[in-house]
Amino acid sequence: GSGSGSGSGSASGDIDDEGKSNFIDGTDDDFFGGDDDVTVELPLSIGVAGHALRTLLQFVLENQETIARVSVRDSGKTLVDAMIGEVLTTCEKFQWTINNGEKYLKPEARDVGAMMLMKKVHVEWRPIGVIGAIVPWNYPFHNVFNPMIATIMSGNALVLKVSEYASWSIDYYGRAINACLEAAGAPPNLVQFVVGYGETGNHLVTHPKVGKVIFVGSPGVGAKVMEAAAKNLTPVVLELGGKDPFVVCEDTDIDGVVQTACRGVWQGDAPGVGADAGFGSLNVQPLDYHMSHRFDTAEKSIKDKLKNQKSFLTTQLKTLQFIETVEKGAHLTFDYLMQVL
Repeated sequence: GSGSGSGSGSASGDIDDEGKSNFIDGTDDDFFGGDDDVTVELPLSIGVAGHALRTLLQFVLENQETIARVSVRDSGKTLVDAMIGEVLTTCEKFQWTINNGEKYLKPEARDVGAMMLMKKVHVEWRPIGVIGAIVPWNYPFHNVFNPMIATIMSGNALVLKVSEYASWSIDYYGRAINACLEAAGAPPNLVQFVVGYGETGNHLVTHPKVGKVIFVGSPGVGAKVMEAAAKNLTPVVLELGGKDPFVVCEDTDIDGVVQTACRGVWQGDAPGVGADAGFGSLNVQPLDYHMSHRFDTAEKSIKDKLKNQKSFLTTQLKTLQFIETVEKGAHLTFDYLMQVL
């Protein structure tokens, strides 16, 4: 895999609002074929891959507060949610892969049976080459680092399309990734980023140099991704969202339900909310008619809480001890949220 447009820089914890964009625009030359591109030598050795992941993990641990602040700015979530749901989760994936990746990539022997005693059979795990990934906006940091960790450990290169709704943060994350890879002796353009709409995603999915596609999003778009990738028989890994059941039982603590539902409606990844919709809507059906009055009570309490307390979200943010005011919300206004509800 090759490509231009991935700038290098210091892997510091500062947020540079004036920094030059380090993602590419999705043209074929930028993706894979420009005359000035530097070809990435693949596959990476296990040693280089492991060192790269350890270097990246060190950066995350040393700059976790800034990383969380960047995620907060681009998604509108709380700092606590960014720290626990993104930074902590990503660090655990780093640690597991560093500790276990090499073991699970070793050749595996297979039993050949009595008729083939003269044979020895084993399975080898070989790098694919270039992995294409398309990720949503709701976890700006985790959604970038999650596919990157496995991709690097398995000796591959990554071209990742971030959401057009969370493209600001990739400048900071991208510069940090490039700097860490360079410091670890890995190709600095091993991981590249593209930003665009459906046409850009389709170009990535259907490109003949992409050996595997990872998609995180809605079932509807996931079906289109699989259909497009099938033209080149490109393997696809899908992580699809949807509307999970939000069950309000007879003995439910209504106050607890209200808090959970309000968080889910805001972030769009909790029970009763369509994760693929970004913000989702409260779409709940009681399991049984006899429970319906409990659901009605919960629904009314949720709506009253939001309608009567326009400072609800601000109060929650202050309670969670934000470092600073969030500079960018989660792409919907309070009035529109009321329409959704």
